[in-house]
Amino acid sequence: MTTTATTVTSTENTPENTTEPGTGSEETGKTGNAEAAKYRTRLREVETERDTVSERLTGYQRREAERLAADKLSRPGDLWLDGAEVGGLLDDEGRLDEEKVAAAVAGVLDGRPQLEAGRVRPRPDAAQGGSGAPQAPGWGDVLQGRKV
Repeated sequence: MTTTATTVTSTENTPENTTEPGTGSEETGKTGNAEAAKYRTRLREVETERDTVSERLTGYQRREAERLAADKLSRPGDLWLDGAEVGGLLDDEGRLDEEKVAAAVAGVLDGRPQLEAGRVRPRPDAAQGGSGAPQAPGWGDVLQGRKV
């Protein structure tokens, strides 16, 4: 019976119980770091993809807001003059709110009524009046023999 107890006690220090290269906690640490690095790399890729999709969606929403504003503004891009942002024109579910776009358009037109669509703007016409003052003689007059 004593031999059994001695055998059990001596097996704790046998070469079978020592850590072999490649199977110990040192290898697990290296594997864990590599796995964490892989997840960090994947996370960065997904974040970049998310940002790209978010920018694209914002562009679509911006163009849609301008399309809605085109009925009231001569240049739809003028919607953004008063500092309106796409995020402020969205409803609770993230969709473009037509009432908020209309309110933003009304805000722009309050301060700048000349931007209203369909408004006729006068164009300058040189034939509508004389210059009023006589012109000073130039080299052309001298070369053509006119008195100066």
